[in-house]
Amino acid sequence: MLTPGQISHFETFGILALRGLFSQSEADAIRAESDKVLSRARDGKPFTGKESQTLFPFFERSPLLTSLLEDERIYGLAESLLGPDFILMSTEGNRYVGQTQWHSDGSSMPVPSIKVVWYLDPIQKDTGCLRVIPGSHQPGRFRDSLEALHCEYRTVKSNDFGVPGPEVPCQHVESSPGDVVVISESVYHASFGGRPGRRMNAINFAKAVVTREQEAGLREAYEGFTHVLHPAESLVNSDAPRLRAMISKLVELGFETAKV
Repeated sequence: MLTPGQISHFETFGILALRGLFSQSEADAIRAESDKVLSRARDGKPFTGKESQTLFPFFERSPLLTSLLEDERIYGLAESLLGPDFILMSTEGNRYVGQTQWHSDGSSMPVPSIKVVWYLDPIQKDTGCLRVIPGSHQPGRFRDSLEALHCEYRTVKSNDFGVPGPEVPCQHVESSPGDVVVISESVYHASFGGRPGRRMNAINFAKAVVTREQEAGLREAYEGFTHVLHPAESLVNSDAPRLRAMISKLVELGFETAKV
């Protein structure tokens, strides 16, 4: 799916933007279906824009969205970056309100993990696009120094670098519907300035767990999650080999399923 150059880009910088991976008509269908799923979760009540809505698991609640998990454009992407036998950690659907402060995910996982993201509205630098600090997923002094950014979750207004979150040097990953953005879950990322109700769907994949130490680490990570690493029953019972395979390790380990 991905070229050697794209893989090298991702491994070095922790970010890869795939422009126009889905057509405009596909993006429109995904957005309409996503809105339906989120509306059902709200019992048909309108989205007020006063607080964010997040739903786990998400893609598994719709045949159209479920089909994206095994679509070659997504399946092949995950296989290119993680290798065979990768694990589906979770899927999510969001309508965001407010800012997302600088943070890094994935530290609890014993293997590398990625987030595949659809932004279903056009977003630019000043309207809530993803911001990434390239290379911040790599272990070492640079990454360690960025731990200071986590204080923004406590103070919101400042950090140890003397500038507010929106002024931290970064790459602005502007996006249009149909684009797909992939980030390492360990890379530092944020979002500022977006309007209430902006849409974002995501799939989280992890590299295969093969050693006893990795398996023990996966069990430990599972204990800390409410939704992540809980395979949907619809996938466990699916007739699609690809769908069953990506959650087979979670089933083998006896992780609780989500009744979706």
